[in-house]
Amino acid sequence: MEKLNELTIKDVRELVKGKKVTVSSTDNSVITVHMKDAVMIADPDIGTDGQITLLEPDTGCKIELDSDNMINSIHGNENTIVIRFNHCMGGLDIEITGEKSCLIHPIDKEFDCKEPVHEDFVSRVEFINRTGIFVTPEYFEYIYDMEFKKANVSVDEFVDDYENKYANCIQEVPLNGVFKYEIMDEDLSCMYLYEEDYDPNLWEIINSLAVSYNLEYQSKWEFVEKYRAALEDNLKTLNEIKAELSNKE
Repeated sequence: MEKLNELTIKDVRELVKGKKVTVSSTDNSVITVHMKDAVMIADPDIGTDGQITLLEPDTGCKIELDSDNMINSIHGNENTIVIRFNHCMGGLDIEITGEKSCLIHPIDKEFDCKEPVHEDFVSRVEFINRTGIFVTPEYFEYIYDMEFKKANVSVDEFVDDYENKYANCIQEVPLNGVFKYEIMDEDLSCMYLYEEDYDPNLWEIINSLAVSYNLEYQSKWEFVEKYRAALEDNLKTLNEIKAELSNKE
């Protein structure tokens, strides 16, 4: 077994960055925990010595470990992390299992809202899956036009460093509880994006709402543009008629 070194929360953040973990409680632990495909967030700036948050997106289960009150020691390597609690309360075994799970799956169906595809950039869905940050279609265009173009770096470098170097202000919202919706509510069930028996996750539900809003916004804007063009044509015709009448006089 590869040697486990003593770690700081900053070390943990670097080890788990962009990866999912499997969490299980040790045999002598006073709490029972099992998380599969969980996200591990290590923030060294919270409290005196930092905080570790374990979150299972599919269930909303969340555990916050405050280093001031809960964590006695952290040891690990690039494959395994062991956290021991204070006061002999046991601990957690955390296996780093690989890359993040897919947050938003590719859309199966053809639909009316065609998002712009930039040959020199990634798609919005790939951007979300790689960064773990949700962006709407409108804000994605802002990132492409105002951030990526002026960064003067490769696509991979920009996407991989987006949160640390190019993001404005990232807000993290811990998920907990159960989200309920009606299957026949198509904007939530994603029926117009995926196959009818598809069970979307919360990221895909939010994406469906964002896509629906963007489609409605684009449709209204196109209507306004057509209406404006029709008014201009009518005004041009009216001016031509006035000019002809003036010449006859």
